[in-house]
Amino acid sequence: MTPTTNWPNPERPGVPMFPERDGWHILCGAGSENPTLFWWHAKEQCYTYPQNIMRDGPFLYSVDVARAYIYHGAVLTPTQISEMMAGERERCVAAFSAHGERAELAYNGSTGDEEKQYWRGALNTFEECRDEIRHLGDPS
Repeated sequence: MTPTTNWPNPERPGVPMFPERDGWHILCGAGSENPTLFWWHAKEQCYTYPQNIMRDGPFLYSVDVARAYIYHGAVLTPTQISEMMAGERERCVAAFSAHGERAELAYNGSTGDEEKQYWRGALNTFEECRDEIRHLGDPS
């Protein structure tokens, strides 16, 4: 892994995940195995190294300087994680919803009892899977 190839968008090395939001990100200096927290300032499009705040006041690192670091990821809050997971569940449902639509069309177009029973079973399976996926994050 090199500093310039592991950023969330390889075409924008130095720019973190969620560049439109302020937040903490974990970076590692090239050649170092010690991860360090950096605060991303969305408005200024730069980082603050928190250890410098305590000693010398804020020191801002530009995106160009950050390119020398290896990006490990954003530090997410539980709310952000829940929102991301809910979005992912909806994308999963959308990915296979065409199968449910086809099953419903086939059920509605069925002429025989056996055929109707088959497509009703397929439609029930789709609906159950859809509902299970949507409720994966619900506390039980």
